Amino acid sequence: MTAVWQALIVLAWMVLLLLVFAYAALLRDVRELQAGVRTGDLAASGKVTAPALATSNEEGTYALAVDPACASCRIAVGAFAQPAAGPDRRIVTAVDEVTDWPEAAAVGVVVDRALWDSLHIQTTPMLLRFDPAGVLRERQIVGSAKHLEKLLGGAS
Repeated sequence: MTAVWQALIVLAWMVLLLLVFAYAALLRDVRELQAGVRTGDLAASGKVTAPALATSNEEGTYALAVDPACASCRIAVGAFAQPAAGPDRRIVTAVDEVTDWPEAAAVGVVVDRALWDSLHIQTTPMLLRFDPAGVLRERQIVGSAKHLEKLLGGAS
């Protein structure tokens, strides 16, 4: 009976060790994905230019990519629409429904399916930073209204 318990304990330790390695691999993949999103991973998609987001403001433009089916997008738009100094602010979407949101009207909405597709937006809301010429420089997934305020805090 003791041999059975010892075998089970050894087996449990082996399974635990396997789980630790699997978890480490998962963390590595998540870090790589986060790094790709933070840097924009623009090399793969090429240079993205949005003439509609070009501005005379030397600080450029912040755009918030939103989808009307996304519940957290409406909350993020409310935080994004608050008046602040710094870069211009616009909402980017692929469909017209967002233009009906009163919060979005405060900063202006760019409805452009071609731009949306060129930005390769897979998760919303996403904060995009464009230079004055309208060239995409950075993008970051927004987790909450507080997270958005923190991201914008460096620009205000």
